[in-house]
Amino acid sequence: MVGILKKQRGQQFIEITLVCLGILFILKASYLPAKAYIGQKMLLDAWERTIETGELQKSWEWADFVPIAKLSIRHLGVSLVTLDRVSGEALAWGPGLINHNTQIGMDGTAFIVGHRDSHMRFLKDLKIGENLTLELSNGVEQTYQTVRSDIVDSRTWKVPTDPTSTISIALITCWPFDETNSGPERYIIYANLI
Repeated sequence: MVGILKKQRGQQFIEITLVCLGILFILKASYLPAKAYIGQKMLLDAWERTIETGELQKSWEWADFVPIAKLSIRHLGVSLVTLDRVSGEALAWGPGLINHNTQIGMDGTAFIVGHRDSHMRFLKDLKIGENLTLELSNGVEQTYQTVRSDIVDSRTWKVPTDPTSTISIALITCWPFDETNSGPERYIIYANLI
């Protein structure tokens, strides 16, 4: 009888341990998507304060970035606050602007970068000829139409700095979309102001 009870307790211990490990793995896998979701809610609050006050607002006091635009693609259900930089901290919370001469809404191409497994996941569904909207910090909304896409090697590709008279944006993420390991290829889809 005592041997049977010890065996049952041992089995219960193993079962409880496996359940706890399963919960731990689920929580770990949910961390980044949850962080991205919660972060976008906090960024959206800062964005709304920016529109109300006319001054760029931080989402939290220690943030090293500020929201500068809101990217929307209605038919895909996308609404993302875009940040003013692509530091490691900033990209964990949302897509950001590559810091170079062209700003969003100005002549030239503004490059917006984000992770393929969170904020920029929608790029695999965005087609050439489809529209997206950028709301700028002054409340002005601009509509862009996608015109082409490229796959580039990040080891050799450089952000173009040649000025153009066309106002455009380029959305960038890692390629291929379903890969789990980081690699050098990047997917870029370009859109011109219409």
